[in-house]
Amino acid sequence: MDSTIGDFQQRYPHAWVYISYNQRWEPHKNWTYEFVSDEKGQGHHIITHYDGLFLKKQEVAVVHDDSVALVQEWFYDAAVRPSVMTLPTVENQQVLLGYYPNLHRSAAPGRSGQKYSYADFMGRGLPAPMDTSSGATRSYSLGNPYRLSWDSTDVHRAIPHGNGYPFVLQRFTNEPTPRLREGGQAGDSLMTGGRRSSVFFYGTPLQAELDRLLGNNAGFHTHYVKMLTRDPNGVTTTTIQDLAGRTILQSVARNRLDTTLLPIGDSVFCLSQTLLRHDTLHPLPDNDNPFSTTLLTFDGLGELSYDLATPSFTDTCLPSTFCFDCIWNLHLTLRNTTGDSIYTLIDTSLTLGSVDTLCQDPSRSFSLARPALRLGELHLSRRLSLDQNALAQYFQPYLERTPCIRTLQDFIQEEISRIYHFL
Repeated sequence: MDSTIGDFQQRYPHAWVYISYNQRWEPHKNWTYEFVSDEKGQGHHIITHYDGLFLKKQEVAVVHDDSVALVQEWFYDAAVRPSVMTLPTVENQQVLLGYYPNLHRSAAPGRSGQKYSYADFMGRGLPAPMDTSSGATRSYSLGNPYRLSWDSTDVHRAIPHGNGYPFVLQRFTNEPTPRLREGGQAGDSLMTGGRRSSVFFYGTPLQAELDRLLGNNAGFHTHYVKMLTRDPNGVTTTTIQDLAGRTILQSVARNRLDTTLLPIGDSVFCLSQTLLRHDTLHPLPDNDNPFSTTLLTFDGLGELSYDLATPSFTDTCLPSTFCFDCIWNLHLTLRNTTGDSIYTLIDTSLTLGSVDTLCQDPSRSFSLARPALRLGELHLSRRLSLDQNALAQYFQPYLERTPCIRTLQDFIQEEISRIYHFL
């Protein structure tokens, strides 16, 4: 190893990694050094730079007997998740294994020339391109400074043109988890946010779906996770996993534009399923806010109906024909996530019931609009609470029923009667 280090110091005197108490290499940066050697003592040297959170930011590799370095960079989103990985670029500076600052710069309007960051790729649609004057953008273009020095003038034709996108971008869901929302490949044609990217959706399988495929022994649907993937060719894949991450079911479906499959006719396919069950009800003011996420594997029309059945409030001291019907404030929200777009299909508030003292049927059933549903995630949320104004209006009629209101003397007589009962 001493001979290898000595040879490395002789070939790269400015990049020699030397550590001592009074002389340090790159003292204000976090880095690690690695040397990979073959049987002949040759190999390549790798320096990896990290930021203050010890997240990998840049990796520089120098091959033995070479005068250039391969540099690759990583960029993170606002939630510190690895989102952008550039393609390796050929660079040359005095210190080959040193840090290359501002290697990849933004070409977005208003940020031109600034260091590429999460402000350039967090959002919807295509990310901002990189500046073509340096970095991987220059290497994967006609501006590659090394293409004219090659022996054959036709070799440069094999260099792919990144068109400002020499990197791979991954977008995540809007939650602090490493769940992928969208992913693509390098280049403007396969870039994330375009027409040739892969989109990922997450939800819970339907109870009827599990019972139909696995039987009643499958258990509750909340113990499973369902994932939907749409690849660049428009093919959707659904996967159901248990809590241990084991794949239970997997299916592949083509989109409706595929003409290689035999037609199944013009029959209408309809699936009915309860999304919010009554066992999640907590009849307390502002305390009922369940949430349901369902995956849609095809486009179509949907119809949302809502049923509410609650008993009327009665008191033993009141006549049997005197009741208080519950007045509910209901807010329903239905959203459809299709990758980089979120559509609000239903956002309505309703007041169910009317203030009276008649013992009527408190059941409520109604249907909402028939929204156009798209492939992706369907989010349904409900907020149900008792109407406080109705409670105030019911309070006065309740006070007027004197048998229901007991005085202090009534409580005293009740306790005295209990004493006499035990004597």
